[in-house]
Amino acid sequence: MHQFELPYQPDFKPLSEEFGEYRLSDGTTLKARVFLADLFQIGRDAVGPQYALSTVAAFRFIVPEKIRKQIVDKPAVDHVNPNDPGWEYLDVIESKPAESKYLIEDKYLLTLKLEIAGVARNTNYRTPVFIPHYQIRWTTVARIEPKRK
Repeated sequence: MHQFELPYQPDFKPLSEEFGEYRLSDGTTLKARVFLADLFQIGRDAVGPQYALSTVAAFRFIVPEKIRKQIVDKPAVDHVNPNDPGWEYLDVIESKPAESKYLIEDKYLLTLKLEIAGVARNTNYRTPVFIPHYQIRWTTVARIEPKRK
């Protein structure tokens, strides 16, 4: 039997979970939030604890009416193949990143920021609510610091 130690799972408390807003080059506004689902302490160094984080992001697309009207007659599908020729890359032209803050065991402040790394859309199809299919690549940037008095 192998001997191993399970990673410690500290308690945390949400302090704030704020929407971010990202404006896309097609006029769509993307509203998003990032949430801490779980964390484990996997080590410690001179800076402090090292954590493995599990995060979840939620996205809301506010699509201009003119785009929604353009796709009203397109087929409604649940999924679009990533190799479909209709995908087009969109730029994020303005952003106010989503930010969430958590208190870990009343000792450390964890700040998560949601960064959008890429967006594509496909207007050959639509969702049941008459928006194009969007694909988002995102990541979170985490900052952990000791709680200030």
